[in-house]
Amino acid sequence: MVQGELDRLCVNEGMLEPREQAGPGDYCAGHGVMTKDSDGEVIHDIEGAVIQIPSDDKTGEGMILGVKVADFTKQVGLPKAHETVTVKVKGPGNHEIDSIRNEPLTITFDIEEISTIVPADVATICSTHGFEGEEQLRERIMLSLNNRVLLEQQAAMRAQIAEQLIDTVEFDMPERMTAGQAAQNLNRLRLELMHQGVEDNEIEERVAEMRDASAEAAVRELKLFFILDMVAREFDVSITEGEVNGRIVQMAQQRGERPDTLRASLIKSGQINGIAQQIREHKALDEIVSKATAEDMPVDDFNKMMDDKKAARAKKK
Repeated sequence: MVQGELDRLCVNEGMLEPREQAGPGDYCAGHGVMTKDSDGEVIHDIEGAVIQIPSDDKTGEGMILGVKVADFTKQVGLPKAHETVTVKVKGPGNHEIDSIRNEPLTITFDIEEISTIVPADVATICSTHGFEGEEQLRERIMLSLNNRVLLEQQAAMRAQIAEQLIDTVEFDMPERMTAGQAAQNLNRLRLELMHQGVEDNEIEERVAEMRDASAEAAVRELKLFFILDMVAREFDVSITEGEVNGRIVQMAQQRGERPDTLRASLIKSGQINGIAQQIREHKALDEIVSKATAEDMPVDDFNKMMDDKKAARAKKK
């Protein structure tokens, strides 16, 4: 695990090297435009957008302008600089822009430059960040991973409680989400992944998957939001400014950012209130977890159990 984290750190701290033609895993920067096929309405027009050519382990799936594309590799191929690629895709069923849900879309991407990442060497990372050597860097990574495991354990216990609440609490829910409800779901997911220290590119992949999830899965997330609000009221959960500041500091440490930089980013994106909501939901779940009996089990067994439950739920539907 430490070696894997060190390898990722070397990639993250690496240099971008220009290329004339993209290869698997390379990044293309350029101008992306998304339009509806039905009436030509422009949904997104973004300068400086970035796409990544799927690596060999992605089975051809990719993402462009926040939309997951199953046959991305087949449609895009290995383009050259200054080429224009065109992607056809159906709008995600849970997109926060209601008018493009399940609508045929065309995305054009004018490639301005192509880059590949040349990983940094460990000595350079140590020098840049003030570590005496690789051993000290590995010790810091070990400490970070230990903290991350604790967060993952908390998240796993909360997830089990959340699943039980969703499955047993009954009340009428809308058959489809409004644009505002969809955006709320996506923001909750994004903040939760940030809290767990997930890297930005993986966060956006997970958000794209949520946009593309089934209506039933999205409504389950919305149902959980309402349930946790009721639970928080039942336990009279309150949030202090100190808790919000502490959560921002914790998230910044996970992401290797300055707390004031992260706070400014959250304010700019309108997500700062979501931090207080996240803490409120976590405290509500933790009230229930505190009354539960916990049983340790190997992570592989736990993941299989959760996957089996998800598969059984999908089969039942």
